[in-house]
Amino acid sequence: MFWSVSIQEVIDSSVEYGTKKRGIMDDSSTRRPAPGISPREVRILVKDVLDERPLIVVSNREPYEHSREKDRIVTKKTVGGLVSALDPLLQELHATWVAWGSGNADAETVDEHDGVMVPPDDPSYRLRRVWLSDEEVRLFYEGHANQTLWPLCHLETEKVRYFRQEWDSYQAINRRFAEAAVQELKGRPGVVWFHDYQFATAPSMLRHLQPDSFILQFWHIPWPPWEIFRQHPQRRAILEGMLGCDLIGMHIDLYCENFLDCVRRELNVPVDFERGFIVIDDRTVRVRAFPISVDAEQLDELARSAAVERSLEKDRIKYAPAGQKIGLGVERGDYTKGILLRLKALEQLFSLYPEYRERFTFIQVTPQSREQIPAYAAFQREMSRAIQHINALYGTASWQPIVHIRTAKSTFELSSLFRLADVAVVSARQDGMNLVAKEFIASRCDERGTLILSEFAGASEEMPQALIINPYDVETFAHTMHRALTMSDAEQTRRMRQLRHYLFQNTIFDWIETIFSEVAELKHQGEAGEPLMLLDHLEDIKEAMDRFPHVELFCDYDGVLSPIASRPWDAHLDDQVREYLTKLRDSASVHVSVISGRSLDDLMDLVKVERLTYAGNHGLEISGPRVERIHEDAEHLHQLMQTVYDAMREAMRPFAGVIVEDKQLGVALHYRLADPQIVSDVINVFYRVLEQFNGENLLRATTGKSVLEVRPNIAWDKGRAVLWLLRMIHGANWREDVLPFYLGDDVTDEDAFRALRHKGITVLVGPVPPRGTAAQYRLEHTSDVTAFLEWMTQARE
Repeated sequence: MFWSVSIQEVIDSSVEYGTKKRGIMDDSSTRRPAPGISPREVRILVKDVLDERPLIVVSNREPYEHSREKDRIVTKKTVGGLVSALDPLLQELHATWVAWGSGNADAETVDEHDGVMVPPDDPSYRLRRVWLSDEEVRLFYEGHANQTLWPLCHLETEKVRYFRQEWDSYQAINRRFAEAAVQELKGRPGVVWFHDYQFATAPSMLRHLQPDSFILQFWHIPWPPWEIFRQHPQRRAILEGMLGCDLIGMHIDLYCENFLDCVRRELNVPVDFERGFIVIDDRTVRVRAFPISVDAEQLDELARSAAVERSLEKDRIKYAPAGQKIGLGVERGDYTKGILLRLKALEQLFSLYPEYRERFTFIQVTPQSREQIPAYAAFQREMSRAIQHINALYGTASWQPIVHIRTAKSTFELSSLFRLADVAVVSARQDGMNLVAKEFIASRCDERGTLILSEFAGASEEMPQALIINPYDVETFAHTMHRALTMSDAEQTRRMRQLRHYLFQNTIFDWIETIFSEVAELKHQGEAGEPLMLLDHLEDIKEAMDRFPHVELFCDYDGVLSPIASRPWDAHLDDQVREYLTKLRDSASVHVSVISGRSLDDLMDLVKVERLTYAGNHGLEISGPRVERIHEDAEHLHQLMQTVYDAMREAMRPFAGVIVEDKQLGVALHYRLADPQIVSDVINVFYRVLEQFNGENLLRATTGKSVLEVRPNIAWDKGRAVLWLLRMIHGANWREDVLPFYLGDDVTDEDAFRALRHKGITVLVGPVPPRGTAAQYRLEHTSDVTAFLEWMTQARE
């Protein structure tokens, strides 16, 4: 939100980081969690997906701004997470960014087509500027965007106002941006990526002008339920405008469901809620959740720097000279952020717990925002009065309970405050995601501090280890602050460590990777039909293999290496398959990994081939010659899983033919042998048991072939596990030397098929499911897998 990307000057490069062993983090608080996908890997992926097509990014805010200072023009990079993530990507791809030219010297720096090459020190991509007059800014940006759509999407209906003149301006500006994107495409089909609520109708305009381009949009704020959205007089035009896209991304599933419901009710077109598809005319639009994130490694590195350490000592002297506990809130002065509710809770805290007077200071960083809009100006005045009231009520000559900072802090200054805070508070009334919560976690390299997080912020769905609050319940809010301030160091570390592990596996680069993997899949579905029969194309496979010195072969177990059995323990491996796996293992150029939903011990016991890599529980636990790991976020759930297993076994006793399997890090319920007439009852009981033990949202349910599973609720699947293994076994540059193969048979393998799109060869074993598959090739049966393994042993001799 406030972060700048120019932080390298304050990073102490002398800091060294340790490595992790299987399932164990070193007790040292300076250890950094393992990262997800790297920026370089993302750039390679996006380049592959584009396949020579141009990429156009469209946003209201520009990545670079030119302004005149005295007698010279200076270039400033815009502060923000989106710019920090997309700027290096666009540099690598030599792409184009279309944005409003807001700098007072922008017009002096562009060419005759309103473009300028950026960044200034190494011009690599084109920034195309679109011009808005002061009146257009008032009507389009300050008007319809921020006084109609913004409050409507944040459920602040009493602040919504609608003027036809502002809507007309909104439409005109959307058309101007769409036309600018078309001009930059220069007649070529490309990929155009719109950002946020300023451009709801531009996608359909672009679709009309350039129908052969792939269009996607990420909506950065919440999407409201139908009962709220229907208040917009032009709701139909907004929905039809957005459905010009091929792919629409939102932060969480709830917003996607709300959008799909609005489309169904208003447009009466086919909507598939389960798959997130909308059929409009002769096209299909996909709506999917992509939770946005931050560059966790960069923020962590800044927080560890010697410069921030020095600043931290100064801040401690300034804000906590007598050793006071510190609370922190950081956000724009916006009525949606729940700041007034927070202030009421603070007043309650000092009333209910007088021991915090002179021993706890809350720092509220609130740069002024959109103060030219009446609702914002009124809110900021009310906030200032509330702070003055609390300070007058409880303050002393030497201490104020609330320190109010009204100016924006730099990246460096915020990093120091995040490190200083004992408690960070995010109390949004409604928020699409809230990146401040993630910035705080990324900055806590000491694994201390507690996050209090509103359940109405999208981030709460990813962070069950935070203290989740309903900010409207002010008294409980105050009690939660007391709980946070008295939390033991051990519990702080446990919670923060888990939050950090999740965050580092789900960074802004993983966000981009997930979006463009979806683009690749949708393009593939539009361009390709059924997967090819693998055994009919072995010459092509051999040609692909010969281009790489190494092959990484991933095989699922049930339904791939072994036929599906009615009872899990009856799925035995044929000796011939075991022989082929052993021969491939002994090949100098092939590495074999068996990846399954089974537990690691069960998988190793069934396969019985030494020196393979085994990945159990969908990759949550891994063992092999070069890597040992239990996923850090799952390891602490062993006891909870055992409790769920015991409860599930007891609950399923009345149902004949139902098998409950203990997978250590999961619980599987097999109903293949059950009477079909009782299956619906079995499923209902399964979900009731899950809900009983899932109050903190630590677990999730997944489905397979006649099986239901309880798994840790972490962003991990076979796709992420495969990419992690490739990096760990072959290094960050594995794409240059390794051709991955993946053989799978069910819905859990689709994650791996998608992850390896454009990176390897993916093979579905069995029939194509009704919803289709992301696999390139297909084998009819496990007997064909045996034949293929025999062929591969000969092909690599």
